Amino acid sequence: AKDRGNPTDGKVTSKESFDPASLLSLWDGFVLFNPGIGHPNLAKGWLPTLRYVLKTKKPVLFTAHSQLDSERDWSVLKATMFDLGQEERLQEIIKTWHGSTGGDDEYENPYTSNPFASRIDYEDPFCDVGDEKNKSVRPNMFALFLSRQR
Repeated sequence: AKDRGNPTDGKVTSKESFDPASLLSLWDGFVLFNPGIGHPNLAKGWLPTLRYVLKTKKPVLFTAHSQLDSERDWSVLKATMFDLGQEERLQEIIKTWHGSTGGDDEYENPYTSNPFASRIDYEDPFCDVGDEKNKSVRPNMFALFLSRQR
């Protein structure tokens, strides 16, 4: 294997010893554009990345193609945050987006319409036949921002 330079420190390192994940600590936050973390065909593959990103406690911006996409993603995000013991961060999200914590809808979907979403509608290729309500999607239609966890 040919030696490669590490762009972060100028030192030369071998391909075998360089860990690209080490670069992630340099970033101030993360953006996941329409990741589909709750989509039945994608959720399992996203879980390790989602867990890593949440464990960094750095700010994260999520977007979703549709209301259904945001609801599925929120379900997985919420469950993962509970699993990681991040209830306090979860409460902060709810308080920020809904103005309160508590009640029957305590963990209601906090994704909101994104004013910067694409204005072009697309037909969802994964939409169930006959599901007219969720047939049309837009990139980045809904958004959720998680601030840095203290």
